Amino acid sequence: NYLATLIVAEFLQRYPQARLRLEVRNTATLLDALAAHEVDLGLIEGDCRHPELQVEPWIDDELAVFCAPGHPLAGRKASLARLLEEPWILRETGSGTRETFDHAFRHHLSQLTVRLELEHTEAIKRAVESGLGLGCISRLALREAFRRGSLIEVMAPGLDLRRTFNFVWHRDKFHGAGLAAFLALCREFSAGADRSDDIPLPPIR
Repeated sequence: NYLATLIVAEFLQRYPQARLRLEVRNTATLLDALAAHEVDLGLIEGDCRHPELQVEPWIDDELAVFCAPGHPLAGRKASLARLLEEPWILRETGSGTRETFDHAFRHHLSQLTVRLELEHTEAIKRAVESGLGLGCISRLALREAFRRGSLIEVMAPGLDLRRTFNFVWHRDKFHGAGLAAFLALCREFSAGADRSDDIPLPPIR
């Protein structure tokens, strides 16, 4: 949501004659669209095992567990057992974010209390701010909220929440000049960054 929108805006500034359509879909839906030749390029945060699709890693990303400032776990380390005691506000099944979260809790999924599933990152942030439970989304999307103190990280050293942002396209897709230029701009944006939240971006409000 954040990176792609900024990159599209820069691309149109550089190439004003270009015409783009940006759609936000969860990973499973996007992969189906790519396989059906409905979309030229996908930017995903989940895995792709579709035999007709080509995957190229872009940049590493990491999820963070977070809560409202008044929550008892705000700014503290929490064991896996302690995290399982809390209700969660999560992305929907089929999203790359939920896939990473579920994999981190793969041995304890039956013990999780998922209070609410939402399709949009901003809605999750607002629900967590309201004190409905813990959340877990990309650090990139939380960078400004952490800076302002409207949301607070919960350190979860027992969880592996790392993943990779990937480019995906159909293996039969021809890379014309426009698509090649867009991919080059994506790499230019992330040059010198080890992780998505290291990319220098305007403040996310």
